Amino acid sequence: MRRLMRDESGSALLAAIVLMLVMLGVGLAVAAMSDTQEQQATTERIRESSFGFAEATLNAQVTRLNRTWPSSAPTAFPAECTPTADTVTGCPDAATLTSSFEGVDNGVTTCAGAPPVWRSTVRDNGGAVATYYRSSGAAAQPSYDFNKDGLVWVR
Repeated sequence: MRRLMRDESGSALLAAIVLMLVMLGVGLAVAAMSDTQEQQATTERIRESSFGFAEATLNAQVTRLNRTWPSSAPTAFPAECTPTADTVTGCPDAATLTSSFEGVDNGVTTCAGAPPVWRSTVRDNGGAVATYYRSSGAAAQPSYDFNKDGLVWVR
């Protein structure tokens, strides 16, 4: 009986199994971390592309303002510009915007493959929104330069 207790021939196998489990755990942890990093990179890419698309929409709206300044009620911009209102004078061209940002890498298509949804508005900077933009105060402002100071809010 004492001879069997002194025999250590199975200890190498036990040590190998424990070491193998430790290495497997470390490997799984590294694989999980790698997958998380890939998901975060994808999310960041889509957010950056969406930000670029929003900036392009605002730039297109500002370009329309530069071509035709809304200085009176007859030249007022629409209350709201959307992708479906691109034929209205003063709204950015939705087809041009969307074609500039197509594809999965740009992140501007929804799961159903529909074009992105956006909305832009032009409001006078007078009244309750003279100093800074507030949605509640801007809604009541006209969509042209009512106070004739050469400034409007583009959102």
